[in-house]
Amino acid sequence: MSNKEQIFHKPKAREISEGKPERVIVKSIDEAVELASRQDSFGKLILPRDVLIIIDAKEQYLVPEEYTSYKVNKKKRVNEDDESDNKSGLDEERIYFTRSAASRKFMKHGEEIYFPRFHSKDEAVKAMRDTGKIPRDLLKERFSQVSGPRAAVSYMPIFGNDGRKRKFHLNEIIEGTKLYGYIMRQGFPVKIELYQDAKRVDIEGAIARVTVPSRIPHRENYKFNLYGIPVINDDSKYALSMSLISNHLCTDVQHRDRFTWDYGKENSKLFNWDAHDIAGYYLTLDHFSNPRSKVRNKVPLEMSIIPMPAQLLVDIHEIMRYQTLVYTKETKNQEKAKLYPLNNAEIEIGLQKAVPLLGHDATLVSYKSRDGNLRDYQFRIPF
Repeated sequence: MSNKEQIFHKPKAREISEGKPERVIVKSIDEAVELASRQDSFGKLILPRDVLIIIDAKEQYLVPEEYTSYKVNKKKRVNEDDESDNKSGLDEERIYFTRSAASRKFMKHGEEIYFPRFHSKDEAVKAMRDTGKIPRDLLKERFSQVSGPRAAVSYMPIFGNDGRKRKFHLNEIIEGTKLYGYIMRQGFPVKIELYQDAKRVDIEGAIARVTVPSRIPHRENYKFNLYGIPVINDDSKYALSMSLISNHLCTDVQHRDRFTWDYGKENSKLFNWDAHDIAGYYLTLDHFSNPRSKVRNKVPLEMSIIPMPAQLLVDIHEIMRYQTLVYTKETKNQEKAKLYPLNNAEIEIGLQKAVPLLGHDATLVSYKSRDGNLRDYQFRIPF
C-alpha cells in the first residue's frame, strides 16, 4: 500500500483482531472508554497494544434506541367484540434500521452539545469579554452540563445572511488533525490566500482560500474558502467567532443532509464540518500563528470555536479505531452476531464520553508543553 493508503486505512475486523491474543469483554461503549482511558502516574494510557477490547452488545445496536427503528401502521381485521381501546383498524409495527442506517440516523439527528445561542453582539460581549472568557471556556462549561450520548457540537451565527446551524463531530476533529499532520509532515505545498483588508471584515470576518489533499490516493485536491474568521481585535470578534463556516462540499458531506422533525422549530439547513474543513482551518490558524508570517495575529486562535484536541484524545480515538470491536448484528434478522469495527457514530459516542470522563482541558485543549505541536501528534499506522 502507498503511504497515504496506510495512514488513512480503516481496518476490517480481521485486521484489528490479528496479533492481539488477550481479549477483554465489556458490555458498553462507556465501559470500553473507561478501560481505554486508564493512565499511569505520568498521564500515559496503559492499555497494551496487543489487547483487544470486545463490546458484547447482546445483539443490540450501540446508538440510542430511539434511532434504531420507526413505527408503521398496518391494517388489521377489526373484531366488533374487541373491548380494547384500539378499534381504528390499524396495528402498529416496528421496523428496524440496519446498524449502519441507525448510526447515520444518530449522527444526523442525535442530541447535540449546544454552544450558547446569542441573539446580539451585546449578549456575546457580556458573556465573554465582561467575564474574561473566550469561546473555549464556554464550550468547556457546556461539556460539563450534559449527560448521555451526544452526536455533535453545534453553534449558531449572529452576523450575516447565512443563518445555518454549524455542527462538528469530535471524530471529524481527530480525523482533521490527522490530515493536518499528514499535510505538514509530507511536505504538501501549503498556500493560504487571505482576504482581510475590506471594511466589512469587522462584521463579516476574513476569508481564507485553502487547498487540502484528498485522503484517497490519486484523487484531486480540494480547494475551498473559510469564511467568518475574526481578525480584528475589537468587541465584534466575540460575536464573529460563531460565524465561522466553509464552502467545502465533498461527496461525504453531501450525504449528511437531513430534514428536521416536522414538529420541531429548527430549520433543516445546516453546515457539517468534515476532516477536510478541519485540516484547512488548522492550516489557516497555523498561518496566523507562525512567528515568520507577515499576517501574524492572535485573534483567530483566541476566538476559535473549533477545538484543537490533546494527544490524549487522539490516543483514545486510536484505541477505539484499532483495538476495539463490537459483537452485534448488522441487521435484526441476521442469523448470528459477528464482530465489527466501530463505525463513526459509535466512535463519536465514545469520544463524547471521554471528554467529561478525563476532563475538557485534558482532551479538547492542545498545550504545546504537554502535547507538543499539533502537526507532530502521533497516530498509528498499524496495517
